[in-house]
Amino acid sequence: MGGIRGRLTLWYVLLLFLTLLFFSAVVYVGVDRSLRQWFDNDLAQEVQQFAREAELEDDGELDLEYEVLSHGEEVAVYDPQGMLVAEVGGLAPPGPVRLETGFDTHFKSGVPWRRLTIYAPSVKLWVRVSRSQEDVRASLRALFGLLLVGVPLTVLLAGAGGLFLASRLLNPLDEITSNAATLGAEGLSERLQPLESDDELARLVETFNQMLGRLDEAFARQRDDVKVVITMDDTAAPR
Repeated sequence: MGGIRGRLTLWYVLLLFLTLLFFSAVVYVGVDRSLRQWFDNDLAQEVQQFAREAELEDDGELDLEYEVLSHGEEVAVYDPQGMLVAEVGGLAPPGPVRLETGFDTHFKSGVPWRRLTIYAPSVKLWVRVSRSQEDVRASLRALFGLLLVGVPLTVLLAGAGGLFLASRLLNPLDEITSNAATLGAEGLSERLQPLESDDELARLVETFNQMLGRLDEAFARQRDDVKVVITMDDTAAPR
């Protein structure tokens, strides 16, 4: 793909590709942060509600059957000394463990689990709830796959469209070049066909025609001067 058409299309495609690549990176990072922030906020609301509703049964055991924990969470409850009191869904360390309020992340079978630890003053126990982030990873993989397919496809379609538009825009220039190539010293009275558009090519044609007019006048004066010289030579010749 050579010539101006090829170069214009190539630069257009390259610029578009870099723009889409930057845009895709921004979108991916933004979605990743938004999903993780939403995940943390949702987990925090769930754990806080669980901590507020947690109650000790008559036998002193903690009731962990709560509908609020509806995403396959793992729950571990510790006493103030860090010893395990109760658990659901996982293999929590029996203790003693160091407990601090806040989020952390641990991996289970290669899958990240987000964990939140808070203190439940109603039962004077520490509550630690973990939730798998596999859904977040699946959403990000789907987005990455969409961008991976969408960006090259968009660049390909835009490249074809750019080549078509470049051809449409440069066709008048080809016509101007072809017409100008047929003009010679014997055809300076001819002019290029003016373009109906009001753009750079139209002004180029107008300028070229003005140049032809000046050249035609210069050649006409030169021919007149030559005729005068010949006439004077014929007059001055002896009979």
